[in-house]
Amino acid sequence: LPLRAADLLLLGLIAVAAVAALPAVGALLVASLFVVPAATARLLTSSVAGLLVTSVVVAIAQGALGLYGSLWLDVPPGPAVAVVGSTLYAVVALSSTLAGGTSRVTPGAEAT
Repeated sequence: LPLRAADLLLLGLIAVAAVAALPAVGALLVASLFVVPAATARLLTSSVAGLLVTSVVVAIAQGALGLYGSLWLDVPPGPAVAVVGSTLYAVVALSSTLAGGTSRVTPGAEAT
């Protein structure tokens, strides 16, 4: 399978998954589970393999901690998962900044 075709196939599958999940769980949870783990992993890793593994681990932790918090605090699970995800991202971003980490994206750089 050529790289371009594999890339388009993956993009199509992600789009189908997002559209299928929207009616089931809502826009907030879909955005939270698709974007936040990848953004958090991007702050932690520099390789694609590391990004994939770390984003899956972050998504699992976000879901498990959000559901546990929802049960413990007696609140709806969707917002609880979103709050846990945003908190994880904030902690990682602040830790990276305080540790002297630099942004992995260079301003003005174009994607290749």
